[in-house]
Amino acid sequence: MNKMKMNAMREKYWVTILGLLLLLFAVPSWAQITGVLAPLNYSVQVYSNPMNDINNVPHWALYPESTSPLDIQNGTATPLTLGTDYSVVALPPAQQIAGGRSYFRIQFSVTILVATNFKIGYRENLAGDIIFEKAEVLTVTVSPTAIGGNMLPLKYSAHTYSILMGDVGFTPNWGLYPEGTTAAEIEDGSAAAKALDPLTDYSVVPLTPAEQIAGGRSYWKIIFNRNIDPMTSYVIGYKETTADLNKCLTAAVQSITVQPAFDVDVVLTDPVNDGFRCGDDSDRLFENLTTSTTTIEYTVLVVSPATPPGYVAGEGTDSWSFDFKISLVGDGPDVIKNATIESITAVEGANTHTYSSANGLSVFPGDLTVTPASVTPVQFTVVYNEVLGSTQNVTFEISNIFGAFYEPDVDEEENIANGGNKVTHTIYSMPNVGELTALN
Repeated sequence: MNKMKMNAMREKYWVTILGLLLLLFAVPSWAQITGVLAPLNYSVQVYSNPMNDINNVPHWALYPESTSPLDIQNGTATPLTLGTDYSVVALPPAQQIAGGRSYFRIQFSVTILVATNFKIGYRENLAGDIIFEKAEVLTVTVSPTAIGGNMLPLKYSAHTYSILMGDVGFTPNWGLYPEGTTAAEIEDGSAAAKALDPLTDYSVVPLTPAEQIAGGRSYWKIIFNRNIDPMTSYVIGYKETTADLNKCLTAAVQSITVQPAFDVDVVLTDPVNDGFRCGDDSDRLFENLTTSTTTIEYTVLVVSPATPPGYVAGEGTDSWSFDFKISLVGDGPDVIKNATIESITAVEGANTHTYSSANGLSVFPGDLTVTPASVTPVQFTVVYNEVLGSTQNVTFEISNIFGAFYEPDVDEEENIANGGNKVTHTIYSMPNVGELTALN
């Protein structure tokens, strides 16, 4: 045997030994949990993990970033607070364990710190056994979000979804399905039976042919109707079919979570002191008083989505808008009973609006567009010219309220009486006394 053959055999021997050592001391991978790695704050996500044994009991939780699989396995890990930092959204029993995997649906709470890493933790054990067979973690980074965009649409809102087509000559087909619907179910047609109703659950907004397919993409616009359940996840399903006789097709899905409807209310900024009050000049000594003014502040605010996380910014029209009307009705002995408006100022974010055309009127209608859409509240300051000796009943009401995705205010859409779109209050009359004179 020559030297070259001996060297070759030695190399082959050591490669074999090295391979056996790598197999012997190989470190198992813990990264078996699958799911979204950068979930949006307040979003609902589903994570899954292969089980050692489907008869075991699975356990899921959200942990701080420093948590290791060993910490979870030996019971020393402390999860984040359930119900405060995150919520578990229940899955049907058939979806909790399926295909040899355990599934976990979680909603990240508004209190969770955004741009922060956390660990999705999984462990399982034999029923009745306190010893955990395995524990695994998946690092996720929670990203900031605001409610109302395409992935977290509000009830009654209108949204457009699109996808890059395989061929613009093929036939696109869209639909809305229950959560858990898969692309395979859409492809084989089994999803059709559980598809949501396009007449009651949602409405398709007609697009022109040029809008339906443009730039190689297919577009679909829908409105989420009254029958849609808020805080529920659904699947936007897309199917594309070839134009040939074979009618081959491909499907794609996208999960969304519908949020409660848009709600804007108006309130007195200081309801305790301004609900029923005397004018600003009360408790002062005046003689032959001819005019008196009173200043009242009102707050118009987005109640839903709540802040935090707040309403969308940088999406849709990136604004929300409303009309308002101020009315004064006097009750007193004078012929001219109704007080008038001296001035109106509205502040929204860094913007200030004045309504000079309201000066001298007892009834004034106005409107306001708030930009960006994330701004809330809007602060109104109104100065009233009183009528001495006349009590004033004042009404401030808002209407024609729409959000960034054309969603109407829920109080208007559902005709909710006393829903918060009107506030009334009373300014008591100032005595109209004359000049004090000495008789003797």
